[in-house]
Amino acid sequence: MKLGKTIGEEMKYYDSFAYTGYSFEERIGEPNEFDAAIGKAAMNFWGLDRAVDRLIRYLDALESSVSTIDIESMKFREKVKLLASMVKRHRDIYPFNTGTAPFDEVNAELWRNCLQAGALYSEVRHSDWRSLSEGRGADGVLDVADFICCVEMDLEPLSFVFEESTPEVA
Repeated sequence: MKLGKTIGEEMKYYDSFAYTGYSFEERIGEPNEFDAAIGKAAMNFWGLDRAVDRLIRYLDALESSVSTIDIESMKFREKVKLLASMVKRHRDIYPFNTGTAPFDEVNAELWRNCLQAGALYSEVRHSDWRSLSEGRGADGVLDVADFICCVEMDLEPLSFVFEESTPEVA
C-alpha cells in the first residue's frame, strides 16, 4: 500500500484527503483489545458530554442565559459546573426524584461522578499508551468506559424532568 508520493527529495504523504479503499485489515491487521477499549472510552465520553450539553440547553431554554456557542466552547469541567448550578437553581420548580436521599447529597454525588468521569477519560486520553497498556491494560480502560457510561445513565432522569417542560432542543 502506497499512500504518498515522492516530490523531489521530500516524501509527501497526501495532496489532499481521499478515501483509499483499503480495508481495516489491510491497514492495521487484526484489531486489538486495547485499541477497542480506548475507542469505547472515547465513544462513552462523547455520549456523556452530549448529555451534559443537552441538559444545559434544556435549562437554557428556560433561562435564556447561555448561548449554544458558549456551551460548545466550554471545557467539560466548566459545563458540569454550569449544569450543577442550573439544576440547583431549578430544584424547587422541578420534581427531582432522589428517593429518600436529600437532594443536596444526590446532586453533589452526581456532579462529583461527572467530574471524575471526565478526569478518568482525560487520563486515558492523555496517557502514554504504552504505560497505560502495561499498567491497567484493556480491562482497566474498559472499567473507565463503563463508569463513564453509568454516569451518563445517572444523568438521564434529569432529561425526563426537563423534556416535558421545555421546547424541542437538539
